Amino acid sequence: EVRDGRQLRPMLLTMNLKEADLLSAAVLNWETYWQDLGSIVDVWSYPPESGLQNGYYPLLKLRLRIDPSRPRPLQPVVLSFPWDCYRSMESIYPAEVMLALDTTLVNRRGDVFFEMRVPHIELPEGLQRLDVTLSIDADHASFLPPITAQELGTSPGWSLLAADIDFSPGEERLRLRLSGDADSAYQPLRIPLRTAQNAPYRIPVHIEHAQVNELPARVSDGLLVVRDSCYNNVVALTGLNVSQPWPQPAREQVHLEVRSADDITLRIHIVDELGRDVAREAYALRQGAHILTLDLHALDAGRYSILCEDGTTRITHPLLLLP
Repeated sequence: EVRDGRQLRPMLLTMNLKEADLLSAAVLNWETYWQDLGSIVDVWSYPPESGLQNGYYPLLKLRLRIDPSRPRPLQPVVLSFPWDCYRSMESIYPAEVMLALDTTLVNRRGDVFFEMRVPHIELPEGLQRLDVTLSIDADHASFLPPITAQELGTSPGWSLLAADIDFSPGEERLRLRLSGDADSAYQPLRIPLRTAQNAPYRIPVHIEHAQVNELPARVSDGLLVVRDSCYNNVVALTGLNVSQPWPQPAREQVHLEVRSADDITLRIHIVDELGRDVAREAYALRQGAHILTLDLHALDAGRYSILCEDGTTRITHPLLLLP
């Protein structure tokens, strides 16, 4: 961004973005051009002839890829700038942000609070905005309106902007939007639910959409388990289990250990950072434990997600693929 109350000359900004990959750049103001030179980005900008009003003017929005395991902030260095009328974000913090739903024991035809946790928040500004959409089988459970900030158990200083429930055939969706200020130790949100009389032993709860501070977040779905005999609860809780892929980072192939309480058809999707399916496979598995090997030769180096589903449960694990 630039600011000044006078006429500015055309300017050249040179930013050193070493240790980051530039994915895209969007021009936001004036006649602005940019060029990616690898670890350097050059920006030329031509302010309007009428001069500037006081205030900051955004010129360019850069979208970068940073390894979430990076232990320190990325600090772009401005090598040349026009006087003192320039500012940029001083530090860009990587963060592995993930929303996780719990496994909760419930009664048939009963009310329960289902918890959603927000672990691994490592953003310097803390948790400020949350936008998440949950879905559940409408024949077996439903969300309980009206949903208020007090019911959700939000921290002081937080506002519930919206809690919209949407109904579609066989499915019910809840979209929550909150804003406020919370640190990394943000307490779980409590989602009020009611189970049906005909509820099965396992009722999956899915996170269909999640953004934290307007950035996409990884998700881990949850499960409602109806209280019954010890045997039935063990089977219900066990269900489908898929290990973290190994080795990580991977190069040509990766392995998964799959455990299932039933005979299943397991569908595995490999999804890129834009949400596109880049590979998929289906496996007919008998009850028990199996080791699966996924061939990665056809994929480019980068970050992916491995999505495993059997029609009832969905499990997602991150994958880092090296050249």
